[in-house]
Formats: sequence, C-alpha cells, structure tokens
Amino acid sequence: MTQLKISDLSVGDWVQAQFPNGDKWNERILYLSNTGRLEVQYKDGKPVRCTIDFIQPIPITPEILEKNGFAFLPDDNPRHLRFVDGNIVISTYEGRETFALYCYNDMGWTETFSQTLRYIHQLQHELRLAGVEKEIVL
Repeated sequence: MTQLKISDLSVGDWVQAQFPNGDKWNERILYLSNTGRLEVQYKDGKPVRCTIDFIQPIPITPEILEKNGFAFLPDDNPRHLRFVDGNIVISTYEGRETFALYCYNDMGWTETFSQTLRYIHQLQHELRLAGVEKEIVL
C-alpha cells in the first residue's frame, strides 16, 4: 500500500479510510492539519477525525473515468486506452498503473499536465491546475 503524506492531499480529495476494526469506505477529506490529523465523512454522514495512517489513495480506473463523463475512445492500438471529456484526454496502456492527462486549447494545441497519475486525488489536483472545474464522483 502507498503511504500518503498530508502534503499529498487537499480538502475535497477522495481517499479511502481504513480502520483497524475492518471499516473502510471512500470519502472526501473535510479537514487537514499539518500535524497529520484529518477529518473525513463517515458512512452515516458524521465527520470522523483520524490520522494519515488510516488513509489510502483510490486508484484511477476506467470505470471511475466513465462514471465521471469520460467516454472511451477506441484507438488503432487496442492496448491504448483513451478517455475523453471535451478538451480533456486521459490515456494509458493496458497493464500500466499510470495515466497521462492532456488538455487541448481552442487552437488544437495540447498541454501535458502529468504522465504519472495513479490515484483519484492526483487527478483532482491536475484538473485544478489545468483550470478545469470538474466534480469527481465515485
């Protein structure tokens, strides 16, 4: 498992909370502290405070991309997986754990924002950096 640091996260990021009693769920971060404490929303809607030790990243999957309006775009290479939403393209190759994010402007030029996205919170950050206001849902 990947160990996150507080500096990797922002309020609003999707993460998976995993507790010693076996409870785990995907939720957004409500509060962050530089001391390593954070607050996530529990399944019943109440906030729960915990430490970064109980938080894991959520991997990007084709299913999550499609649920968020990214349409699969077939390619001549069947191993090349591309998902498109307007001027945003997210691509990977079958068997890879990382995704790349590209944004096209009105002139058709592309800007590569990241070649090494693995987790939903990283995608959220890169979309914000690209100036894209897109609500990610799980």
